[in-house]
Amino acid sequence: MSQILQILKRYFWLIGLIPIYLYFRSVLIYSQNIPHWDDYAIIAFVNKFNNSASFFEKIQLIFAQHNEHRIAFTRLAALLIFKLNGSLSFQWMTWFGNFALLGIFSIFYKFLKKNAISINYLVPICFIIFQFSLYENTFWGMASVQNFWVVFFVLMAFWQISEQKIPYLWAVLAAFTSANGVLFVPIIGVLAFLYFKDFKQLLNFSILSIFIAVSYFLLYQKPPNSLPISIDFLNNVKAALMSLGSVFDLYANKIFEKKELHSMIFGVIMVVASVISLVYNYLKAKELGFKNSFNFVFLFSILLFVAGTCFLTSITRLQYGFYVFLTSKYKIYSILILCLVYLISVVNYKYFGKKLVLISFTIIAVFVNFLSNYNSLGEIKNYKKNEIASFFNGWHNGKSVAANDSNSCFKYQNTIFETEIKEDSASKNHTLGKVLLTENEVIVTNVEYLVNGNSPDIGAYLEFISADNRYIFSTKQEKMNSKKAFLLKSKPFYSKGFIAEIPLTDIPTGDYFINILDKTDEGITRINTNYYIEIEGVTPNKIIQNWQ
Repeated sequence: MSQILQILKRYFWLIGLIPIYLYFRSVLIYSQNIPHWDDYAIIAFVNKFNNSASFFEKIQLIFAQHNEHRIAFTRLAALLIFKLNGSLSFQWMTWFGNFALLGIFSIFYKFLKKNAISINYLVPICFIIFQFSLYENTFWGMASVQNFWVVFFVLMAFWQISEQKIPYLWAVLAAFTSANGVLFVPIIGVLAFLYFKDFKQLLNFSILSIFIAVSYFLLYQKPPNSLPISIDFLNNVKAALMSLGSVFDLYANKIFEKKELHSMIFGVIMVVASVISLVYNYLKAKELGFKNSFNFVFLFSILLFVAGTCFLTSITRLQYGFYVFLTSKYKIYSILILCLVYLISVVNYKYFGKKLVLISFTIIAVFVNFLSNYNSLGEIKNYKKNEIASFFNGWHNGKSVAANDSNSCFKYQNTIFETEIKEDSASKNHTLGKVLLTENEVIVTNVEYLVNGNSPDIGAYLEFISADNRYIFSTKQEKMNSKKAFLLKSKPFYSKGFIAEIPLTDIPTGDYFINILDKTDEGITRINTNYYIEIEGVTPNKIIQNWQ
C-alpha cells in the first residue's frame, strides 16, 4: 500500500495531462478553415499588404487601428502563416492562438518552481486552464491569437517587473496585441516600481510607457458606430463580478437571473479570497524585509490586471446587456483569478495546509472542468455547424463574400454541402416542427429529430429553397442527453429535437420550401417536409468599422 502511495505521489502530475490532451484534441476535431466575423478583416489586411508596394504603407497597415485595438501581433501572425502555408489558414491561426495557453501554463510552472514547490501542484492549474468553456476564443482564429496571447505577454511583463527589470519586449507585444495590454501594464508597472522604491527603474519604465502610449494613440480615432460607454457604478461592479465568477457558471439550463447571481457570488468570493491572501503574503514579505516581494508583486499585478480588465469591459460592454459577461469570450479572466487564488494558497501553505490546498483545489478544478466541458461541447458542435452553413451561403455582415476569389490570400475550404445529397426514404420523419415567423426572424422548433452519429458536424440543417435561391442554416441541439452519456460517450448523445433562429437579414424576400438536411456519419439526406413559407427579407444595417 505504501508503494502505491509513493508511486501516486511521484507521478500525480501525470493526471494533469488529461485535460491538456482533451482540450487540444477538441481543437484538432472542431477547428476549421472558415473565417468568422473579424477574421474577414485579417483577409482584407493580408490582401492589402500583398498588393502594397510601399514599405511605409506596409508598416502602416500592420499598426493600423482595428476598432479600439492595434492588433499588430495578430497581423504579423497571419502574414507568417500565409508565408508558410501559401494561403491564410484560420485553422493554423486557431492552433497558434491556443499555444498561448501553454505559454500561460508554463509561467505558472515557473512560479511554482521558483518557490520550490512540487510539479504535482500543477494538476489543478491544468484542469482550470484547459477547459471547453473558452470555446469562442478557442475556435475563432483571430480571437484566439489576440485574447490568449495578450494574457501571456502581460504575465511575462509582470514577471520581469517583479524581478525589478524593464519588460521592453513584453510590454510592447502586449500593447500591440490588445487594448488592455497598453492600459494596464504601464499602470501596474509604475505601482510596482514605486513599491520597490527603485526610482531609476521607475524612470526607465515611465519612458518606455510614454513611448508605447504615444505610438498607440497617435492618429487614434473612435471606432465608427461604437456605442457610448456606460458608467453606472453599481451595474459596472455587478458586471465585473459576473465576469470574475463566470468560470463557475456551470449550469446551462438555469434561468439567466440565477446565472447572474451565481456568478456574482463566486466573483465576490474570488476577489475577497485574493485580497485576504495577498494581505497575508504582504505581511509575510514585510516580516522578511521584503526579500520575498517577488511573489506579492507578481500575484498582486495579476489581480489588478484581471479585475481592471473585467471592470473596463463592464464599462464598454454593459450597453449590450448582462448576458455578455457570461459568454465564453471573457472567461479567460475568470480562469486566471481562480488560478491566482490557488497560487496564493499554495505559496502560503504554512498557513493554509499544503496538502489540503492541493487536494481541495484538485477536486474543485476537476468538478469545474467536467461540468464546463459537458455544457460547452454542445455549443462547440453548434458553433462548427453554424460556421459551415453560414460560409456555404457566402454572406458576411449582409454582403456576399467572394469565397473562391483566386486573387485572395484565403482559399475556400470545401464544405459538406458540396457532396452528394440523398433524398429521404419513407422511414424518415417528414415533420418540420413548429414554425414562427416574427418581424425579425424565423424560429423553427422540432421535438422529434434525433442526432445519429459521432462526426463533429452531424445534426440537422435547414434548407430554404425558392425558384432562384438556396440557403442553408444550422440548427441547435438544445441539450445533451445526460452527464453519464457524455462521460461514457454513449448514444444518444443529445436529447430529441432542435431549434433554429434565422434572422430575416440573412434571407432575401421570396417564397421558400423548407427541407431538413440530415447529416450523419454516412452522409447527408434531404428530408422533404413540403413546408411552404413567404418571407419578406430585412435589409441589414451597414456595419461600419475602421478596418473596412
